[in-house]
Amino acid sequence: MAEFESDTIRQALRTAREYGFTSLKLRFGEHYFEADLSQATHANSPSVRADFREQAPLPDETEFFEVRAPAVGYFRAAATPVTLGDEVEEDSVIGAVMALGLANDITSSQSGVIKEMCVEAGQPVQFGQTVARIKRHL
Repeated sequence: MAEFESDTIRQALRTAREYGFTSLKLRFGEHYFEADLSQATHANSPSVRADFREQAPLPDETEFFEVRAPAVGYFRAAATPVTLGDEVEEDSVIGAVMALGLANDITSSQSGVIKEMCVEAGQPVQFGQTVARIKRHL
């Protein structure tokens, strides 16, 4: 099972500080890293309170799962738009996040049925924001 590498976390923290972010959340598979950068101990030196743990399951995780945005940008519907009630397979494209002129596909990690689309075409999305909720095939 893959884990975060310390260089990846350091680079993400450095970038977050450089651009003035107040928090940082990373998820890789089951691994989760979260840092609060908002509490500064010195004017030019933000402190970091980090939480590194396995991703906690959602209360209804056995029935539903969330598809999240892989980047910050604007949501764009898939070439073949998905709607409520549509069946999706693992790795089906749900939509894309447009950032810096590039399309980052948003794919389903499992097969199931679309139960909720949480964003609309053209809407700005944040990294990790829920784009769709899917009822998994059990």
